[in-house]
Amino acid sequence: GQAMFNTALCSVTFYICWKLTQGLGDVLRQYTWVKVVSDLRRRVSVQVLRHLHSLSLRFHVTSKSGETLQVIEKGTLGLERLMDVIPFRLLPALVDVLL
Repeated sequence: GQAMFNTALCSVTFYICWKLTQGLGDVLRQYTWVKVVSDLRRRVSVQVLRHLHSLSLRFHVTSKSGETLQVIEKGTLGLERLMDVIPFRLLPALVDVLL
């Protein structure tokens, strides 16, 4: 009786605390993750631009630069989205399911 009640009370308390920390986690994530995402975007952009500059003149003359820039932008946004989804959406959802 009493042990079962204590176990249930601990479980409910833990669940409430978990949900409260998730809300706080979103605020902390937004605050700290901006620097990480900005650095990621800068590093990827620098690497892509270095690669583009290393390509031959023929590529630059014959390619459509607008399409190339769109592909670069989509790739960078996709990488940012992936960095947002895995640690901050997928992992908490898995923890919720396991609880």
